[in-house]
Amino acid sequence: MKKEKIKNEVIDLTKDGIDNDIKSYLSLGPDFCEAPTRVLYERIIAETEKMCTKIKREGEINEIDEEIVEHKIGDIRENVKVILEKARHKKYKTNLTKEELNGKKKAPQDKIKVFLPADKGRIMVAMDRFENEGGEQSYEYKMKQVLVDLKAKPSIRAKKDWDLTDKVCRDGTRVIETIVERGEISKEDAERLKPKDCHTPRLSRLPKIHKDGVPLRGVVSTVGSPFEKLSRFVIPILRTIQGI
Repeated sequence: MKKEKIKNEVIDLTKDGIDNDIKSYLSLGPDFCEAPTRVLYERIIAETEKMCTKIKREGEINEIDEEIVEHKIGDIRENVKVILEKARHKKYKTNLTKEELNGKKKAPQDKIKVFLPADKGRIMVAMDRFENEGGEQSYEYKMKQVLVDLKAKPSIRAKKDWDLTDKVCRDGTRVIETIVERGEISKEDAERLKPKDCHTPRLSRLPKIHKDGVPLRGVVSTVGSPFEKLSRFVIPILRTIQGI
């Protein structure tokens, strides 16, 4: 028996409304799992080889006979090959309707609207991208309010926006080198902690549908930023102090 899809509410904050196909697709919710229509051969093979490399490395560490390790790796590759050969002749159908498929294609192409998952529940929110289109219900206006709440101020130099990332990286490197000179961390740890090839922290947003006006909740991700490595290093130390 085919299982019925659960359709969720779509909160439409746009001025002119959204396309019916897009609405049909969004109503599936942000957690809907779309069935793959093809076997991801390249990814499966890549993951298999990654596993084989790990097994070989563990064999060397544990001093297991090389012939036994190679035999185990050969069995894994052969089993994966058999599975992929069987899957090659199978046909896979999508679990999306024609309208949902059309909506999936149209949504990324719509440059004047934004579609976001809500911060709570399996609900999607649609809003106009620009303030001159949607006013106070637009994505642009709401994001400005997030920046106001965060007390964020632009960095200006010579009357132009100035990216402080490189400066923060240099300052961070100098601080780490000072700590090494005091003998508080090793040179190996210092090299690992020094910020390299970084970018500014990323600000994402989630609509708070349970509040009046549906404001956005700002979430700052420091992954890839100058602070990421240092944060990972400091967290265990802070947990020890707090007794967590």
